[in-house]
Amino acid sequence: MDFGNSGTAPGVSLHGELEYLVEARLTPTEALAAATSASAKAFLLADRGRIFPGLRADLLLVRGNPSSDILATRDIRLVWKAGALVDRSAWLQRVKDASGNGTRGQIGTQH
Repeated sequence: MDFGNSGTAPGVSLHGELEYLVEARLTPTEALAAATSASAKAFLLADRGRIFPGLRADLLLVRGNPSSDILATRDIRLVWKAGALVDRSAWLQRVKDASGNGTRGQIGTQH
């Protein structure tokens, strides 16, 4: 949903967009579908947007239930990219090194 929009941080801004969709009276489940399966279908990306054997495995494990509380998407516990578990500590360190402070825009780092 946030790909290619000027002034957005891909991935990070999605959480706010999900909240806006819920504020616009979509259910959390409908908002999640808009960000995943519906977007994949609209862009003819048959290998993603759903959890199914053989499809691309980009997944987030969050604390809570985003289908009832959309804010739960912000409490990220684990990330898989193309089926591989992402080392979030190493990624956050690279962000910190690149930005000089590493604290701006972090989401899901509460413990």
